[in-house]
Amino acid sequence: MPAVTVVDRVAEHLKGHKVVNETLIKPDGTPLLIGDVKNRDVLIIDDEIDTGGSICEDVEVAKANGARDIHVVFIHPVLSSNAAERLSALPVKHFTTTNTIPIPDEKKKLFGRRLTILSIGPLLGEVIKRANEGSSVGAMFNE
Repeated sequence: MPAVTVVDRVAEHLKGHKVVNETLIKPDGTPLLIGDVKNRDVLIIDDEIDTGGSICEDVEVAKANGARDIHVVFIHPVLSSNAAERLSALPVKHFTTTNTIPIPDEKKKLFGRRLTILSIGPLLGEVIKRANEGSSVGAMFNE
């Protein structure tokens, strides 16, 4: 699913309490923030975090531009190398991810109470149910 579609869907649920921003990469490789985040809460969404480099840059850019509270949501917590250490040191109010990849306890502890891990069990259960019933799986994702 294209990132713009995800942002549009999230913004739709926020019902007016939103600023839709997109981080792009400048030719020199640094993030470019489009939109105004000054004195606003920011929600950064990514599909996976491996080394944490992109998220660290995005958080840095948001904070440098006056963001208030930053929340990071990502689906797959690869968290290779020292990613957990890098992320847990960021000025992020809360991190939310899923259990698609187990996070070792020592890495979870680095985040303290700032980490929520959501189970994908109910989603997988619904997919299996629909597949067995011959119902549309795509309808779950507005396809």
